[in-house]
Amino acid sequence: MALLDRNAEIESGLRNKRVLVPGGSSGIGLAIARQVVAQGAEVFIASSNAQRVQQAITCVGGSTVGHTLDLTDEEGVQTLFRKLGSFDHPVFTAGDTLQLNELASMDLKKDTPVFELR
Repeated sequence: MALLDRNAEIESGLRNKRVLVPGGSSGIGLAIARQVVAQGAEVFIASSNAQRVQQAITCVGGSTVGHTLDLTDEEGVQTLFRKLGSFDHPVFTAGDTLQLNELASMDLKKDTPVFELR
């Protein structure tokens, strides 16, 4: 019986699931958001660029909700989590252009935000 239950779960995919995609307004995150909605889930896109969030909502369609959020703002992230409530899957795809120099020549004060986002 347990095997039958597991097979039914696999076949249902993401139907009726809630998926959070920080970084879902472009690139890999946007592609993931599109697939998540195609499989019947509700997707929450978070990005720091309000215009791209709106474009992503239009592009993805379905049950898509967008939030403008600076992921380096810990209080903002906590506020979003409280607002969303529970979700089934987080898919973190946010990032910026990662351009690192040799470790010995890095300015740690300047480059700290690069590491904090990841």
